[in-house]
Amino acid sequence: MPYAEINIKSYLTGQATDGHICPDDADLIQEFIEERKATCGLADSTSIATAKAICKFVAITTERGEQILSPLRDCKTSDVYQALNVVSKIWKQNTRRLRVHYLKIFLLWLIEEGQNPNLDPKKIESIKTPKADKATKTASQMISPEDMNRMIMGCKNSRDRAMISLMYEGALRPIEIREATWSQVKFDEYGAVFTTSKKTGKPRYIRIITYAHYLAQWQADYFRGNPDENMPIFITRRGNILSRQYFDEIISKAAEAAGIEKIFPYILRHSRITNMNADGIPESVIKLQAWGSLSTPMMATYCHLSNDQLDSILLEKNGVVKKAGRPKGPTIKPVQCPSCSTINVPGARLCHQCGSPLTDDARHSLISLKDKIKENDGISEEMFTRMLLKAKEKGII
Repeated sequence: MPYAEINIKSYLTGQATDGHICPDDADLIQEFIEERKATCGLADSTSIATAKAICKFVAITTERGEQILSPLRDCKTSDVYQALNVVSKIWKQNTRRLRVHYLKIFLLWLIEEGQNPNLDPKKIESIKTPKADKATKTASQMISPEDMNRMIMGCKNSRDRAMISLMYEGALRPIEIREATWSQVKFDEYGAVFTTSKKTGKPRYIRIITYAHYLAQWQADYFRGNPDENMPIFITRRGNILSRQYFDEIISKAAEAAGIEKIFPYILRHSRITNMNADGIPESVIKLQAWGSLSTPMMATYCHLSNDQLDSILLEKNGVVKKAGRPKGPTIKPVQCPSCSTINVPGARLCHQCGSPLTDDARHSLISLKDKIKENDGISEEMFTRMLLKAKEKGII
């Protein structure tokens, strides 16, 4: 379910009903979040993340099954320390980092509002948020452009091809894809432009070139015309937004079909940023497309170049070509039609706009087909067109 659709009050009530927090804790957390939304412009996604983080801490128990921090009005500084020590053994570093950050802000708010006199403000302020673990992904986990292309081509329908290709080429987060609407897409002669400010609030201009045709094809297949701008781009057959579970399943099945193991949605974003860097795209361009900011420190977290890639980049910059390169295969770059200048997807044999052949094989096949047809003077133009379409369908041209 999208963050925007989650009602904070309903979530907290559910947590109280299930016994993870007490009703008074739910009221305090609700009041805190409403104030933060009003005074700090807290986004819906951050609001629910904050509520979940605090609830996870409150649900922590001792070995005897007693909650350490609940009720929140009565917990002591020593209780906070105890809870922090417990989670240090059971939560991963980046999970702790986020949740400790939110808990600390909440506890300082409790003190400031006079809701808990048992907490020492200086000691709570001195709690250090764990540093980010930037080594959670490795170069070996990254998906190469070739494997990514196989994954996209292996999709069973135009929606899945469009979704996965847009997510990869745009280096997008899952939520930015799942909640995207057609108002964020503009097609032009070079492909498409996708804009988003989801999660960070910073507007990002994302040029889609390589796989823009798949997005256009999905629009044509499903909507048969121009869809309402406020309509989600990727939906189920019933017209509903994709659930996170279904979204993950689509990506897993596409990866499995391409023979790629142990994949998760976020690796597409990591892989794209890494591949852009390996291709020599300026860091400033990558930062603006992936984060919407030139000052972001996130490149270290998202870029995972292998030793071979580092060698290739440095050697190429110095005019040295490695003897043992990557085996040559089909190009994974978009193909521009020489006749009408339309951008076509990698590996395309015919232009999807004007039908002109894009490869030598396609040109030779087309000439051969025309020669065979000319041998039969009685063939009609209509029959000729049908034969061309059939040949295209079977991959002859």
